[in-house]
Amino acid sequence: MGIPDKKMRLAWNSGAGQTFTTTAVSEHKLDLGAADKQMGINEQVVEFLVKTTFTGLDSGLHLQIVDATAANGTTNQRIINERSAIPVASLVAGAKFQLKVPAEKLQRYLAARYEPVSEAAILGNLIVTVKDNAESIVT
Repeated sequence: MGIPDKKMRLAWNSGAGQTFTTTAVSEHKLDLGAADKQMGINEQVVEFLVKTTFTGLDSGLHLQIVDATAANGTTNQRIINERSAIPVASLVAGAKFQLKVPAEKLQRYLAARYEPVSEAAILGNLIVTVKDNAESIVT
């Protein structure tokens, strides 16, 4: 089962940058069409591309894939994969990070989640892309 809506983008702040002081969920969520959708069997990955170098970080940033039961991406939210904190020195323009979508049944909505490590505010820009079978679905 591949990604049902190949035009969907899990984009956080694809514009000029956004300052936040706590965990943030991607502005857009991927609607899988129904709960209990089996994913991950076609090697889907979520790729995070740093478009603008992050500033204001002292320690780093956690990148996560979450699922949820509502379109807001936070209702009954569950972390389904995550990367340990990425050091600030690695969050430079052009850097890419990938997380595999696990082969399990997911709730209806898939989103990206960003969690700063103990910073007061950060500014940066990420483009998030869902890929299926090593082919880019969205850019």
